[in-house]
Amino acid sequence: MLLEDQIKAYRATKGLSQQDLAEKLSVTQAMLSQMESGKRVISGKMLERLESKGVVQKDIKKAGKAVSIMFNSLKANDKHIVIMLLERLSGAKI
Repeated sequence: MLLEDQIKAYRATKGLSQQDLAEKLSVTQAMLSQMESGKRVISGKMLERLESKGVVQKDIKKAGKAVSIMFNSLKANDKHIVIMLLERLSGAKI
């Protein structure tokens, strides 16, 4: 389930309006609306806030498995390119 769908589902099950949840998250109703519609990228900091309030559940195992499957399906040269990009972005040697 996408993050925006998890946020909407949480609101629906708790009977909260966008304004109610926005206040709980210390954001504006407009910002929450953008997150729910996928028009706003949810930052790592916001993801942590959503998780700490119980709004979304991050499933590391599923995400890791999906990345592993995608990576393993790449050709050797493409894997090399992905590794180079990750090293540049992270500043770490992989």
